[in-house]
Amino acid sequence: MNKLSIIILSIFLLACEGESASAPSGELDTADPDAVASFNLRSGERRELFLTEAEKRNVEVWINNDGSIGHYVADDKQINDIFTYIRAVIWVNN
Repeated sequence: MNKLSIIILSIFLLACEGESASAPSGELDTADPDAVASFNLRSGERRELFLTEAEKRNVEVWINNDGSIGHYVADDKQINDIFTYIRAVIWVNN
């Protein structure tokens, strides 16, 4: 039983070793303040909620030619906050 405990503890410690070299650092490369990104929202309800909330929070977004929503990468945190708000609103309403 003692050997089994040591093996399990060793596996646990190896798994919890920390970040690997290939793991993302969690920080975005914001060297270019004009970098843009885009995403698609298929649900009309979510799309309208997103556009309304972005306007309320003064986050600059635009509709691309392909129908996707474009935004500046520097605003990613605010975009994520808006998505969290939308999920909460839809969850409460359903």
